[in-house]
Amino acid sequence: MDSESGQQRKVTILVVEDQEPVLRVVERSLTRSGFQVITAMSPQEGLSKLAEHGSSVDMLLTDVVMPQMSGPDLAAAARQHAPDIRILFMSGYSGDSLLDRIAELGEASVVEKPFRPAELVAKVRKVMGEVP
Repeated sequence: MDSESGQQRKVTILVVEDQEPVLRVVERSLTRSGFQVITAMSPQEGLSKLAEHGSSVDMLLTDVVMPQMSGPDLAAAARQHAPDIRILFMSGYSGDSLLDRIAELGEASVVEKPFRPAELVAKVRKVMGEVP
């Protein structure tokens, strides 16, 4: 709850996706469902935005396979800045080694691409512990 207005704070999601069309669809879907969305097109930009926004970021929603850094490596780095951040991966393909890295992160979940906006929102709500 926001003590000044008496309203509950919106859940803030940092979305990291290197394909702009996918990023925009995800951003639009989550925004329309009442989430606050911060976007980044690279893992480095995502870490920078996480440092900028700090503890106000509740969830990292990231692609698994990206140039320069994998989603699991990004998630591990994000957890160093924000240990309680929720993690949700988007994946069209995951090799065994990436699935192993995701498993190492414990509570992380995966939503398989392609997904419908309603599927994504339901998965986000589940990971955040909200009733769908």
